[in-house]
Amino acid sequence: MSENKSSGYASKLTAKRVLVLGGTSGIGLAVAEAVKEFGGKIFVSSSSQSKIDAAISRLNAAENKVLYRAETKAQGYRCELDNLEELESNLIALFEHVTEGRRHKLDHVVYTAGNKVGSVPLTVTDTKMITEHGILRFYVPIIIGKLALDYITVSAQSSITLTSGVNNIKPVAGRVLMAGWGSGVEGITRALAVDLRPIRVNCICPGPTKTELFDGFPDDVLQPLLERYKSSTMTRTIGTPEDVSESYLYCMRDTFVDGTVIHSSGGYLLA
Repeated sequence: MSENKSSGYASKLTAKRVLVLGGTSGIGLAVAEAVKEFGGKIFVSSSSQSKIDAAISRLNAAENKVLYRAETKAQGYRCELDNLEELESNLIALFEHVTEGRRHKLDHVVYTAGNKVGSVPLTVTDTKMITEHGILRFYVPIIIGKLALDYITVSAQSSITLTSGVNNIKPVAGRVLMAGWGSGVEGITRALAVDLRPIRVNCICPGPTKTELFDGFPDDVLQPLLERYKSSTMTRTIGTPEDVSESYLYCMRDTFVDGTVIHSSGGYLLA
């Protein structure tokens, strides 16, 4: 296959500058791998330097998978997002790094970062817990939107893609925090699409997805858990990060999709 093609479907991300916050594991890392495979200039961010180092090593070791060669060396930057007082200044520092002081603005921003919440009984939920769980899932997307016009190319070719989850549509017991903040992200998506136009803003709503979060379970717990998740989907499968990453690619590549929530859940909402 020829290199540096300037047109065609598969080359839509060639040389595009893409930042993935939460791009060192799970769905975020899969998105970063896919963007790089299509010749994009990828930047990943995480609060863990060791995770950044591992992700960059993995991304840059996959040169043989790159279909369209451009500036393909991935880069990573540490950014703490869980402190409200420092949140905006930390994000500004990150954006300044990846845009080289706004000299090279971003084409796409993908946000997949999130804290592990799990089931939290309503009886032990308090205001402090609500706020703590909402920083990554609600506050960060708003501040990303606030900074977007300074650091993202203002064009319908550019995009921000956020992440919610199926708990806000089909909640189970103990998931009020995840359901609440997930609904909030989808509202933010539509509002930012209006405020930031023509920059497009969309949201991916993943269903049950097997990420590294499952690695800590012993096998006798893991297998029944996976079977339970599989039985909760129409496809009788559990998603992989590589599966779900396709929806993020779509939001970057389709310049006519805006203000939309896209589900990648194996029919979970129907099962």
